[in-house]
Order: sequence, then C-alpha cells, then structure tokens
Amino acid sequence: MILNRIICFAIGYAFGCISIAYFYAKSKGIDIKSEGSGNAGATNTLRVLGKKSGALVFAGDILKAVLACLISALIFGGTPLYTGASQIWMLYAAIGAVVGHCFPFYLSFSGGKGVSSLFGALLIVDWRLALGCFCFFIIIVALTKLVSLGSILAAVLYLIVWTVIGLAGGLWIGPEYFAESCVILFVIVVIVAIRHRGNIKRLLSGTENRLNLK
Repeated sequence: MILNRIICFAIGYAFGCISIAYFYAKSKGIDIKSEGSGNAGATNTLRVLGKKSGALVFAGDILKAVLACLISALIFGGTPLYTGASQIWMLYAAIGAVVGHCFPFYLSFSGGKGVSSLFGALLIVDWRLALGCFCFFIIIVALTKLVSLGSILAAVLYLIVWTVIGLAGGLWIGPEYFAESCVILFVIVVIVAIRHRGNIKRLLSGTENRLNLK
C-alpha cells in the first residue's frame, strides 16, 4: 500500500514537471523565467504574453494534473472511478502534480505556484467542491484584482469544506481514508502558501500587483 502511494506521487510529479508555461513561452522565443515575475505559471504567462496564451497555459496545467490523477486512480482503484480507495490514489497524484509544477527538477526546482495544477487535480478528486471553490476564486479576483489572494483563499476553502463535509459523511472517499486525505490536502495548502510567500508579504504591505486584463 505504501508503494502504491509512492507510485501515485511519482506519476503526479512526472506530469507536474511538464512546465506548460516554460515550453509554450520558449516556442514564442521567450524565456518566461526572465520575464514579468519570473514565475513559470499561467498568471505570469497572461501578463507577459496575453490572455489567449494565459488561458492555454492554464488549460494545459489543469489537464496534466487531471491525467495524473485519472491514471493513478485507474491503475490502483479500478472502476467505477469514485469507489474504494480511488480518491486517495488521486490525492497522492495531486500532491505529486503540485510539487512537480512548483519544483521541476530541470528548472532548478523553480516552476509555477501550483494553483492551476491544484485546481485540475481537485477537479477530478471532487468536481463539486472544486467548481464551488473556483467560483469563490473568481469572485475574489473580480472584487480585488488580486489573483494571489483568490488562489490562497480558494485553496484554504477547499480544505475547510472537504473537512466539514467529510465529518458529516458527505464525501465519496471511504471513511478509512478521510483523516489521511485531510493531511494530504493540508500539506498541499502549505506548499501553495510557501510558493506565495512573496505575494503574502506584498498583500500584507498593500503592494501586491493587481490583475489588469486591459
């Protein structure tokens, strides 16, 4: 069982390491690591290359995490998808995808901030909660123009809602895996927060960059 978890994490990391932003920008003759915030993610791509490019990178980051989780669940959980231990395998792939996205080995372990890949992973783990948190993210960004704030709050909200609904018995995951799933999600939120530590400092000082779609 421990080996299964390690394999799922490795699958997630392998997919997460595919830096869509980096390779897409390279195809345009741009080193995304040297432009804008220097972050190899969808938000920086949006700022440097525009809305279409940002949307493509965002979709790619979602897809790679979805595939990692789906493959892990099908290998170890079988079908139907949301039965047995399939969701715990997806969560290990999810944390692997986030770690791979944030710390790809070939970019000196400095990639994106993990939010788009996290959304993709959580979308397949429990699409109901993921869509609800995405709507919350959109509202926060629309009101504040602060992508970092929306990202951090949405990740925290997912953990809170998952825990509350799980305690009430409303999740698909088996009760024997519930506590473990909460630990995994907490670790993911911590990783996202660490990757946003610069943003958090700027948010507290009131100097964080605001999104300008114009």
